Amino acid sequence: MTDIPNPTIVATTRANSKPIEDYVRRDELTDAELEERLNDECDIAADYIEGILDILGLNGDLELLVSNGHPTVKVVVEESELTPEVEDTFQVLIGKDGDVLNSLQYLTRQAVSKNFGEFSNVIVDVLGYKDKALNILVQKTKDIITKVKESGENEKVTNLNAFERHNIHDLVAQEGLFSKSFGRGRDRYLVISAEEFSDDTNDVNENNDSEENSSEDNN
Repeated sequence: MTDIPNPTIVATTRANSKPIEDYVRRDELTDAELEERLNDECDIAADYIEGILDILGLNGDLELLVSNGHPTVKVVVEESELTPEVEDTFQVLIGKDGDVLNSLQYLTRQAVSKNFGEFSNVIVDVLGYKDKALNILVQKTKDIITKVKESGENEKVTNLNAFERHNIHDLVAQEGLFSKSFGRGRDRYLVISAEEFSDDTNDVNENNDSEENSSEDNN
């Protein structure tokens, strides 16, 4: 199987992209500047992924958008052309349980980060794999929320990446419950509760879930 290009071979930026020295940290940008920055990150990520598609001989289109503060690049194929055979060819970018897709996203983030001097939380999806996984997660979370409401007991949710935890926090809040993340790295988990957590609860701030950049949290 053809190897995914190393991120040190950074994709050529678009003509309207600025030199790295002209960029500042995200938290120092105005809303308008941040929007432009996220769109630039999408462009660079798209260049990198397009190069990989060319190397692997895969014919797919790219959709670029910003979703919940995440620059997002989706590899898509027209529905009329999406045959089982075509889906099989794209499995080289997805892998078992999305492991190759996770690696692709990690490398894409590295490529984008090299252009801006700080971590990029760009999201990469192929043929809607992550969208489908997120829909399953949302349904499971709703079931857990119902259980917590009925029993009043806390529920622990494990094996989540930062993006998934971030989405669960939002969903739990919408349902009027509370959630908090504990631990670090691969041992990080989330607790859903019917009652608000006390200020002295020992944890790492769950707001960091959307910004973690460890290799195990790059989905």
